[in-house]
Amino acid sequence: MIRSAPLAGLALSGALFLAAACAGGGAGDAEAARRAIAAVNTEFVGAVALGDGAAIGRLYAPDGQALPPGMDPVQGQVEIGTFWQRVLDSGVKTGALETGDVEVRGDLAFETGRYSLNGADGGLIDNGKYVVVWRRTGSTWRLYRDIWNSSRPPTPAG
Repeated sequence: MIRSAPLAGLALSGALFLAAACAGGGAGDAEAARRAIAAVNTEFVGAVALGDGAAIGRLYAPDGQALPPGMDPVQGQVEIGTFWQRVLDSGVKTGALETGDVEVRGDLAFETGRYSLNGADGGLIDNGKYVVVWRRTGSTWRLYRDIWNSSRPPTPAG
């Protein structure tokens, strides 16, 4: 009886390790997630070019949050769409997203990258870095938490 306890513990540990390893999905799952996230990023950039903030809002999860610099969180697809429409109406006409890294853990993925926003004349309005937590619902990946900050120096007060 005493000897079987360590073996049972070892078996349980092995089973838990195997379950944890399988929960993250396989390499094919991770690659499919990366492709899906890249496709959503392409939609995001396309919506910027079209000036369609509502379309950007729909790329977020219904309970998603945008966490813009210098502002309170913006929650929900409609509010996020309204936020992005204000950004677009302020003169942003094109944008670019450059994914640096994507890590997938089950129904969540974590992306880091760089962004740029340009005006109608092609001039740079802003550029910086971002972190997005993505959430998969069914087969669809949506932005769940989106935070970014500028790499440009702050404007002096005055």
